[in-house]
Amino acid sequence: MIQMKPIPSYWTFNCLFGALSKMKQYSAVVSMYKQLMGCRQFQPDVTTMNIFMNCLCRLNRVDLGFSVLALTLKYGIEPDAYSLNALLHGLCKNSSLSEAMELFRKIEEKGYPCDEFTYSTIINGLCKAGKTCMALKMLKEMQEHRKSKLNPSCYNPGIGNLCKGRRIEEALTLFQDMISNGVGPDIFSYNSLIKGL
Repeated sequence: MIQMKPIPSYWTFNCLFGALSKMKQYSAVVSMYKQLMGCRQFQPDVTTMNIFMNCLCRLNRVDLGFSVLALTLKYGIEPDAYSLNALLHGLCKNSSLSEAMELFRKIEEKGYPCDEFTYSTIINGLCKAGKTCMALKMLKEMQEHRKSKLNPSCYNPGIGNLCKGRRIEEALTLFQDMISNGVGPDIFSYNSLIKGL
């Protein structure tokens, strides 16, 4: 594909990289991406950069993910919520919670796009680090300010941690808050509550 003239569009490469990424062939995507970036005719888009960033983060190379973010900006491509979510997820996964919180604050300060996955990623990271109270405080702020559309994955980590900590009444209250905010519970919500009860 990279030897073809003219070179195929970024959409074609995104399909290939996306499929390999779903198959968890992260190293293959990184290797192919490096070859592709050697082609002068190739013009990536935000999706191309996001897939590359996500693969690096999945390979526990969040540091290189930030390099790709810098390259994205250098190309004049505006990062989207998915770009930032990949980095946040990578930091939370690697137990770099303080760095994840710092990135999250910068995202909010600079007004970059956030979606429900941005919030659920940071809430999940806080809960996994045992900072349930901090996660619930953030969730409450989201509810009050309606910063983003909420989904079950914003509530489930809190419900799960409260149940594990034998704080069933608080978990049930959070579950009721979820329903009253128009968010339908999913299988994870019910599993946590059943296990806790």
